[in-house]
Amino acid sequence: MLTGIFKPGDAVVVQFPTQDQEGAGAAPDALPTAALYRNGVADAEVAVTVAAAAGESALFNASFTIPADYAVGDCVSMVPTATVDGVTSPPTPLWQTRLDTPTNLLLAAMGSATVQTLVNAGSGYPREALGLTADDVAGGILYQVKGNDGRAVVVPSDATVSFVLRKKGAETATTIGGSVLFGALGFVASDAFDAEDAVPEAGDYEMTVSVAGLTYPLGHRIAVRIAESLD
Repeated sequence: MLTGIFKPGDAVVVQFPTQDQEGAGAAPDALPTAALYRNGVADAEVAVTVAAAAGESALFNASFTIPADYAVGDCVSMVPTATVDGVTSPPTPLWQTRLDTPTNLLLAAMGSATVQTLVNAGSGYPREALGLTADDVAGGILYQVKGNDGRAVVVPSDATVSFVLRKKGAETATTIGGSVLFGALGFVASDAFDAEDAVPEAGDYEMTVSVAGLTYPLGHRIAVRIAESLD
């Protein structure tokens, strides 16, 4: 189960229960242990500290720090092991994420929409979110689908996704395909722009996101400004 966006160096605390064979909460025979996995391989160099949650005997906290030398795109998971009434639980990931970095995740809140622009990390200039330059190569756009109440909308993993950028005054629009990234949290992402092409030409744009046939944000568009090259 994917559980949000983290970056190398982040400190993480994951809470997990211990249960008997009937599925009821039960204290373990001894303190549970846990291991961190990187791309499916246990990393023995990472210490995962397990301790009982305050006032609890069948609820535990696993604390660890994602190593700073892990890379963007790594799949990281935490797997606890506990023995209750002599029976050891099978190894099951209870926390999992795909790493990203602040360089790639530039947040902007626009109305009720939260948009993240995945800019090529080699661009170097710390642009504000959705303020790109015409010579940037974009890695894609990450968008969280939200309802009128501001809460994330759960998106089916097989939902169709597309991003539409329309330059103000233009009759045609640029449509970029996409896919579901973290459906449980409402995150969808566009495909990367062709590595040989820049993002659309400089100017003011409006963007909408189509998810499973519905258009977001609900009731309005997202303003996007693409500036001239900084050079």
